[in-house]
Amino acid sequence: MKKSELKQLIKECINEAKQLSDLYHFTDILSLLKIAEEETLGIYGSVSLTRNKNFPKIDRAIPKECFIVLDGEKLSENYKIKPYQFPGYEDQSEEMVNRPIKNLNRYIKRVCIYENNLDSFIGDHIDDYQDRKDIENLITEKNSMDEMIPQDILDFLNFRFNVKVEVI
Repeated sequence: MKKSELKQLIKECINEAKQLSDLYHFTDILSLLKIAEEETLGIYGSVSLTRNKNFPKIDRAIPKECFIVLDGEKLSENYKIKPYQFPGYEDQSEEMVNRPIKNLNRYIKRVCIYENNLDSFIGDHIDDYQDRKDIENLITEKNSMDEMIPQDILDFLNFRFNVKVEVI
């Protein structure tokens, strides 16, 4: 076997072995807006992900208003993804990226918001946006954030992410 053939075979084996599935990041709507604004996940440090799309049903402490689905293979090309288990959660395992994920749109496959959370979000968090002119200008052309509706939030998220945000 020639050296070039051997290199090709090794490369194929490495690529074949790297079969990462979708990775999920569960969060709340307020954090999702910040993630969209910054196009970065884990602004303050490491990022916790899971392969289990039913994770919030298992762990009630995890915010479950919405989630981002990331392409694990693409992500692993630029970030080291390590298995991690939080102390006290032996029945659950997660994946950890030990630095912020920048240029997030490169890795996003889906963004989903649970329908029952979207309608109540604005009333609960309207004060958080009163001084956020950058978000206000992008979300709505209305005179006041008090007039913002769920569709305005979706429009903002659709504008910032490269995928259509789904309400499920």
